Amino acid sequence: MDKFKKSFLDVETGTTRKYTDNGAAELLVELMHECSRLDGNSFAETTEKFSNQPDYGSNGEAGGVNVDHQTGATYVSSNCDSTWMTLESLVAAAMNGGRCPGWWDKTWTTGMTNDEIADELEAEANEDARVRQRFQSFGTGSPVVFIECSYDENFAYEKLGRITTKAEIISEQFSELNALHFSDSLRAGYIFSEASGGRDHAPI
Repeated sequence: MDKFKKSFLDVETGTTRKYTDNGAAELLVELMHECSRLDGNSFAETTEKFSNQPDYGSNGEAGGVNVDHQTGATYVSSNCDSTWMTLESLVAAAMNGGRCPGWWDKTWTTGMTNDEIADELEAEANEDARVRQRFQSFGTGSPVVFIECSYDENFAYEKLGRITTKAEIISEQFSELNALHFSDSLRAGYIFSEASGGRDHAPI
């Protein structure tokens, strides 16, 4: 018995935990069940038939793999967009634990790397800090809740604890906010109240 057939049958008839959480092995078993249903043959008959067809799947009919920087390798059926794989390459992937195939070109990998995500989050934080002007926070109530007012060209914001709400401001309110000092938190809160229509006095 050749190596492909032996490995293929091992995957298809495996009942141990050897292939648990192995996307390539799961796809192979799913494929044989589907082919068995379509052909009207038993699973064993279908498995034996395809154990002699290592090149099956060269036209995408066996499904394939997608690789993402965050989620890793995902093996999908033939009705999904993917990089096609033959039964032989699927078996090799299953033997490798269902990880990214050895022949995979890293330029095909989708999504963002951890470094790219970190850079994007840092850029968003910097952009937020650049655009939105903040006033000194202050505490109120019992228990104390900290309030922070801020604004940009279009909105005034009020952050109570972990919850932030915003209200659209007009040009006069924007100008008034621009004229305030960092410590003028109460006046900033009053302007937010005017903008939101929610209160008629500054938070205390």
